[in-house]
Amino acid sequence: MWKPAEAIARLPSDAPATTNDHAITSLLYFVATFGELAGLGAWLHFIEKNQFWIANACLLGGFVVERTSVAIWLRKFQTPEDVAKPLWKTILGLAVATAIEMAIWHVWRKSAARWNVEIAGLLLFLMIHPLHAGEMAGVRHQPLVKFIIRRPTILFSFVEAAGGTAWLAFWLAGYPGVGLAALGIALLIEHHHQGMELEDKGFRV
Repeated sequence: MWKPAEAIARLPSDAPATTNDHAITSLLYFVATFGELAGLGAWLHFIEKNQFWIANACLLGGFVVERTSVAIWLRKFQTPEDVAKPLWKTILGLAVATAIEMAIWHVWRKSAARWNVEIAGLLLFLMIHPLHAGEMAGVRHQPLVKFIIRRPTILFSFVEAAGGTAWLAFWLAGYPGVGLAALGIALLIEHHHQGMELEDKGFRV
């Protein structure tokens, strides 16, 4: 999924990434993508059947898998300062981000029911992009505005919103499998570019 030269953050020792590092990175990001995809797919299925608690348990489980995979990658490959951060701070940050994203997807679904899929997709982008920018800024220790206006961050936020829009459009048209496939492709692209942004190197807006 990832190009080896781009995927792995520079290790604290500046040692070159090994084949095993590449394998771990690819595995963790495939797991992250599958977790989010499965969680969202099950959530929409059960929420449409008015099974609120089951739906949200599925959504929470999917995001836990996704963010745990990313957290493992960050703590393995990021700088010593990030690794040294207390685990409880990492867990708290992940919990807050997860709660916000769950709320975003609920608002997205409600807005689609009230207006239409296209407006919901626009709102999804406007809601998910600040979350992505905040996560990137926190990990990279950079100002939030830098990622709000940074093109790669805008790109993977747009891709996720577009994937969500296609997913719901196909779902409503009676093609849930096609919609889920479209969302899965979007999430793969999102995580690919998100991972590239997490590289431990200098960059410009």
